[in-house]
Amino acid sequence: MAKVSEILAEHNVSPVIQILRLLKPDEEGGFSLPPIDRAKLWLQLQSYCEAKPKSVETLDDDGVDQDEFKNISNEDLKKLIPK
Repeated sequence: MAKVSEILAEHNVSPVIQILRLLKPDEEGGFSLPPIDRAKLWLQLQSYCEAKPKSVETLDDDGVDQDEFKNISNEDLKKLIPK
């Protein structure tokens, strides 16, 4: 069974080029897609341009894991804040 990418390549079809065609205005200056659909396409296209950031452990300058403070109670937090 052929992969979709192989079938598209056989027919010289580029998904990126097709998306760009949908984002261009037509001869009358209008668009064939509503604004929300064009925005979704732009977001999809952007995902091909930039890598998504990887999840990293957040440590402050003292090497303390910031996530450990997510479950701290309001009372305990008040004790940590200088008066």
